[in-house]
Amino acid sequence: MKKQMLLCAMAFSLVCCPGTPVCANPPVSPSAADELAAVVSSVALKGSRLVLFFYSIDDARSPDAAALMQQLYPQRRQYNFDIAGIALDGARPDAVRLFNAEHGITFPVLIDTDGTLARQLSVESTLGFVLLNERSQRIGFRLASNTPAHMNLRQQWQAYLSALLDMPYVPADRPVLGLNPAAPSFEAVCVDGRKVATSSLHRRKPLALVIFSPRCFNCINELNFLNSLYTGELKDRFEILGLSLLDAEQTAACMRDNGYAFPAIADPEWRIVSRFESFTGPVPCAFFINTRGAIEYVHIGFPERAKDVYRMQLRKLAGMENPPLLIKDGYSGEQRCMICHEKQHAQWMLTGHASAFASLQRKAQANNPDCIGCHVTGYGSPGGYQRGHGPPDLENVQCESCHGPGYQSCSAYAGRKAGKKNAVQWRELCTGCHTEKESLNFVFSRRFMQVRHSAMPDLEALDRAGRIALLDRTGRRQDNPFDNPARYVGADACRACHAGQYRHWLSTAHASLQPDSAADRGKPYRFVTGINAAGGYPEEGRTGVQCEACHGPGERHVQQPEAKGHGFIVGLGAECPSCVVEQICRSCHGAADDPEFDFDRAIERVRHPAS
Repeated sequence: MKKQMLLCAMAFSLVCCPGTPVCANPPVSPSAADELAAVVSSVALKGSRLVLFFYSIDDARSPDAAALMQQLYPQRRQYNFDIAGIALDGARPDAVRLFNAEHGITFPVLIDTDGTLARQLSVESTLGFVLLNERSQRIGFRLASNTPAHMNLRQQWQAYLSALLDMPYVPADRPVLGLNPAAPSFEAVCVDGRKVATSSLHRRKPLALVIFSPRCFNCINELNFLNSLYTGELKDRFEILGLSLLDAEQTAACMRDNGYAFPAIADPEWRIVSRFESFTGPVPCAFFINTRGAIEYVHIGFPERAKDVYRMQLRKLAGMENPPLLIKDGYSGEQRCMICHEKQHAQWMLTGHASAFASLQRKAQANNPDCIGCHVTGYGSPGGYQRGHGPPDLENVQCESCHGPGYQSCSAYAGRKAGKKNAVQWRELCTGCHTEKESLNFVFSRRFMQVRHSAMPDLEALDRAGRIALLDRTGRRQDNPFDNPARYVGADACRACHAGQYRHWLSTAHASLQPDSAADRGKPYRFVTGINAAGGYPEEGRTGVQCEACHGPGERHVQQPEAKGHGFIVGLGAECPSCVVEQICRSCHGAADDPEFDFDRAIERVRHPAS
C-alpha cells in the first residue's frame, strides 16, 4: 500500500494555502513530484496515521466536510495523525485555490491532475476520506455518497474519526459518568404491517434497539443471539426493535428467513437512524434503553465476548437476579465489572488508567512489547491481553489490573471475599509499571490516593456538559504536573551546580518568553514557572520557562543534592522521552495552545548538554 501511495503521488501537484508549512506552488516536475512523494511517505515514517480527505469543489457538502478537517488539523500533532487533502478537480487548479482560501484550509492539498490517486484509492465519490494507520494500511473510510443528504455529515464524520483517532468526543446519545441521555422517540410501521412506538415498547420493559443491515453477517449473529434471549431465558423480560438500513422487501425476507419474533422497521433512507449520533455507518449498532426511555448502554459491533455482557446488562435493566457471568481462568473486562460497580467504574473513567491504551496508539507503540504490558489488562497471562490479538475489551488498565482476575477477585462469583492488599502490596503492584523511567515523578503515597475509588468527585452537581468537561480535563495540564509538594526556588538556585545547563537554557527561547497578545496573556502558565504554586510565579524571578518548569520544584533537591529519584527532582535522562518528557512539554504545548508543536524537533532545540 505504501509503495502504491508513493507511485500515485508522483502524478499530483501541491497546492498550498496561507498558513500551510510549504508556501510554494511549483509547476508539476520530477523534483516537485519527488517532494510530494516524500511528504506522503514521511507520515508513515514518523509512525503517524493519515487522513486522506478527497473532495470536489462542486459537491454541496464539501465546505462542511472541509471545515471539519480544518477543525481537526490543529490537533494532529497531539493525537499523532496528519491530514492531506486531495482535490478531484484536476483541470481547475485556480478554482481549487480559491475554494481553499475562501474556506480557510491550511492543511496541504494535492491536485489529482489525471485521476490516478482516485483510481488508486478506489474513490467512487466526489467527497470522502480514507484513514490509514502508521503502517499505511486502511483502517477506515467514509463516502459522502453513502450518507443521505438530510444527515449531519460533519457530526457523523467527527464521531467516526474521533473514535478511530482516540480523540475526546462524546456523541449526544452516549451515557456520561452515570448520566443517561433520552433515547429518540418515534413511531413507524414495521415490515409486517404492525405500527410501533418506542415510548410504548420501553414503557414496561427495557428495549434493545438494533440498527442493522440484512446483508451484514455480524448483524445477523447479534440478532440471532438477542432473539434466542427474547424467546428463551429472558422471554417476556425485554423488547427488541430492529432498524434495517435496507428496503422493506429485503428486511422482511431477512426477518422471515431467520424466524425473528420481534418487529423491524425498514429505514433505507436513514430517516430514523439519523437521530442516533453514535451511528456513524458501521453496524450492528445497538442501544439498550431502560423503562424511563434513557439509553443505558451503546454497543457497536458484536464480538463473541459480548454475549454474556448483553445477558448481564439486560438482566439488570429488567430488574432480575443478576449473578456475574465471568470468564473462568481468565480476564473478563471492565464492561462486566461496571454492571454491578457503577460508581467505582465512573471514578476509574476519571483516571489515566482508563485511557492508557490510547496513549500508546497515539505514539504508534500499541504493539511494542516493551510498552504494552503496562497499558492493558492481564498482558501475557492466561486469558489476558495478547500482543497483536487483543481482545479489545482488555485494552487499558482496568479493574482486574489492580484487583486480579474477576473469577478470583469477585466475591459474588467466587463465593468468598478476596484478601485485601496492604500498603506494601499496593506499592509493589503500582511501582511495577510506575517506575522512574516510565512515570513522571511517581510518589506512591500521593498517587494512590488519586486512584482510590473514594476519590470520586460530586457528580450530582454536574450536568452533562460539566461531566464531559471533567472527562476532558482528566490527564490534561495542571498547575504542578510533577505531583511534588516542594517549593519552587528559581533558576538562579540551579546555576551554581549546573552552570553548563544554565548557559544552554539562556540560549533557548524558554529563557526569554513573553506573551505577545491578549490571548497569550490569558495563558500565563505558558510563560512563567510554577504559577500559583508555593515559591512559583508571581514570586520575583519566576518569569520565563525555567529549569523547574521541566524538572519540577527544586527545594528538596537543593537541600539534598545527592538525593535522586521521585519526590526530589525529575532528571529527564533515563526517562522515556516519547511519553514522560513529552507529557511535560504538552502541559504548555497542547493542541489548543500550540497546534504546530512538533515534539521530536522541539526537544532537540531545548535539550541541554549533560554537563
